Amino acid sequence: MFTSTMRHLTAVVLRRDSEAVSRELLKVGLLDFVRIEEFLPEGASSFERGSEAEKGGEKSASRLRDDRLRIENLTSSMPGFSLKTAPLSLETVPDLDIDEIENGLNHLAAGLQEIRNRQRELNQELMKLDDLWHHFELPGEGPDPGGIEKLARREDSFISVRTGSIVPGFRVQARERIHRFPSVLMDLPEREGRLPLMVISLRRDSREILSILEEYGWREEKLPEAGGQKHHVEALKELESRKEALRKQQQAAAEEYKGMLEDKRSRLQEQWVSLAVHEKLIQIRSNFSHTERTVLFTGWVPADKTSSLEAVIRKASNSRCWIEWHEAGEVRTSTGGKVPAPVELHNPGFLKPFEMLVENYAIPEYGSVDPTPFVAVAFLSMFGLMFADAGQGLVLILIGLLGPRLIPGIAGKMRRLFTLIAYCGAAAVVSGTLFGSWFGRPWLPPLWFNYHALVSGHSSGNPAVRSVYDILFITIVFGIAVLATGLLLNWINLFKKRDWFSLTFEKGGILGAWIYAWGIYAAFFFAGSGYRELPSDAVLLAGFGIPALLLFFKHPIHRLRHRTKGAGLGFTAIMTFLMEWIVELLEIFSGYLANTLSFMRVAGLGIAHVSLMTAFDQIASMASPSGSFSFWSLLILLTGNILVITLEGLSAGIQSLRLNYYEFFSKYFTGSGRAYAPISLRSSM
Repeated sequence: MFTSTMRHLTAVVLRRDSEAVSRELLKVGLLDFVRIEEFLPEGASSFERGSEAEKGGEKSASRLRDDRLRIENLTSSMPGFSLKTAPLSLETVPDLDIDEIENGLNHLAAGLQEIRNRQRELNQELMKLDDLWHHFELPGEGPDPGGIEKLARREDSFISVRTGSIVPGFRVQARERIHRFPSVLMDLPEREGRLPLMVISLRRDSREILSILEEYGWREEKLPEAGGQKHHVEALKELESRKEALRKQQQAAAEEYKGMLEDKRSRLQEQWVSLAVHEKLIQIRSNFSHTERTVLFTGWVPADKTSSLEAVIRKASNSRCWIEWHEAGEVRTSTGGKVPAPVELHNPGFLKPFEMLVENYAIPEYGSVDPTPFVAVAFLSMFGLMFADAGQGLVLILIGLLGPRLIPGIAGKMRRLFTLIAYCGAAAVVSGTLFGSWFGRPWLPPLWFNYHALVSGHSSGNPAVRSVYDILFITIVFGIAVLATGLLLNWINLFKKRDWFSLTFEKGGILGAWIYAWGIYAAFFFAGSGYRELPSDAVLLAGFGIPALLLFFKHPIHRLRHRTKGAGLGFTAIMTFLMEWIVELLEIFSGYLANTLSFMRVAGLGIAHVSLMTAFDQIASMASPSGSFSFWSLLILLTGNILVITLEGLSAGIQSLRLNYYEFFSKYFTGSGRAYAPISLRSSM
C-alpha cells in the first residue's frame, strides 16, 4: 500500500577490489548511488575522484556514449531492428577496444555517406526530368498534334526546341554535357557531312545549352523531318526511359545501403552491448570516492534487498570490506537536514500501466501511500462510465493486444500504453454489458439499465433510473466516493508523518472533510424535500458553524508554533487572521463544490457517446427505408463506430486522466519524491 521502504548503504572496499565490486554491483542492479558530497560536502575533500569518467582517457564515459549513439543512429533506419531490446550481460560482453570500434564506425559511415551522396545526385536528376516532363504535357492533354515545335511556340510553354547540326564525331560528348540539364537530344539521319540534332530543354537552360553546342560547330537550321507528333511522342518515351533508369539506380543504391548495414548488423549489436555495459561500469565508478588504498560508495536499496546486496559486496571483495546500514530517517546532512530517500513503486506487473500514469504526473513522496491501485480502479471506472459499449470495448481490447505484435520494435512505455488500451476496452465491455450496448445496439438485455433507451426518452427497464438526471446523480455519487477515498488516503499519509496540525486544519484534513460531509448531507436533504427545505439550524450549526469556528484558530496556532521574537498579536495580526479565515472558508466551500460537480462530465461524455451512436443508427435507417441492412446502411454504421471509437475513446481517456490528476490527486498526492533509479543492466540508456 505504501512506497517501498528504503535503507541507506555506506560501504568501503579496498581499491584493488573496486573493479570486481563494480561489476557485481552492475550485475545485481540494486544500488541507487548517492555521491558523498551531496550530503557531506565538507567530508568530500578527504577523498579523491579517480574514475575514468572524470579523468578522461581512452574509455571516458562521454566517448563511449558518443560511439553508442553513433551506432543507434546508424541502425535507426533498419526496419524491425532495435538495439535496445538486446540483453546486456557481463558474462558475454567482449573486451572493449574503443579504437577498433571507432575505426570500424568511421569506415562504415564513410561508405554509407558515399551511397547517400549518390542517392542525392540521382534524386536531383530525377527531379530535373520530372520538371521537364511536367512542361512537355499539360494536364489532361496528350502529345501536341502539331509537334513539339508547336508546343514550344505556345505562350504558356516553358519548352525550348532547337534544330540544327554539329560536326560529326562529337555526338557522345555533346549528349553527355547537354544531359547535365533537363533535356532531350534526338538524333536525326546524317546528311551532307553534318549530324542533324533536335535539342529539347527548358527555356531557362537554353543559353547554356547553346554555348555547349557551339563548341561542336553548331549550325542553326530548319529541319523538315523534325516536325510532327512523332518526335513529340519519341521525346516523351526517351524521358520516361531515362526516368525509369534513374529509379532503378535509386533502388539499387537503397539495396546497397541496406545490405551494407545488414552485413554489419550482428557486429554493430555486439559493439553496442559492449559500449553500453562499459558505460554503465564507468557510471558506477564515477560514484566512488577514493583514498590511497580504499574506495567508498553510498546509496539507497529497498529494505528487502539489503541482505542480497551485502552478500554480493562481501563475496566480490573477499570480505575485505566495511558495510553500514541506516534507515531512511537516520541519514542526515552536515547541517542536520534529512537526506531524501528515493521512491520505488512496487506493484505487480498488471498494474504497471497505471504506475506509468502516476509517474507521468509526479513521483509521490517517500513513505506515502502508493496511489497506483487506487488510480487503476478510478481510471477504469471513469472510462467505463464514459465509454459504455461492450462491442467497441472488444475492439479496444484487440487494438491493445495486437498493437505490440504488429508494430515492430515497440517496448517500454509504448507497450504499457497498449496494455492500458486493452484494460480500457475491458472496462468498456463491463459497462456496456451493464447498460446493454453492443456497437450502439441492444443485442443483449442490460444487467443494470438501458442507457440508450433512457437517453432517447424511453424507459430504462429499471425503475430506480428514470431520467438523465438520475445518470447525473449516479456520477455525482461516484465523484463523492472518489473524493472521499482521496481524503482518507491523505489522512493516512498525514498520520504516518505525525503531521497532526495538517491532519486537523488543512483543507484536506478533518475539519475540511467535516464541512464537505455536512455539505453533502445538506444538499441531499434539500433535493429530497423538493428544493423547499434545508436541515434544521442545529444541524447546520453542528455541520458548518463548529468546524468553521475551529478553523479560525488555524493561523493563530500556526503563528504560535512558528513564532519569532518581537511578533505580537496587534490589530493588524488579528485582521490578517480574520481575512485568512474567510479566504480559507471560501476555498473549502468553492473547492469541494467544484471538485464534486466536475464529475458531471462523466455523465456528459456518456450521454454524448450514446447520442452519437443513436444518431448514426438513425442515419443508417434512413439509408435503408425497407428496414433491412443495405450496403450504405452498413457503411454508415461502420464509419460511425470508427469515429466514435476514435474520438470518444480519446476524449474518455483524457477526461479520466484529468479527473484523476486534478480532482483525485489534489486531495492527497504530494509529488515531491525522486524515483528510485539504480544503475543496472536492465535500466535504459
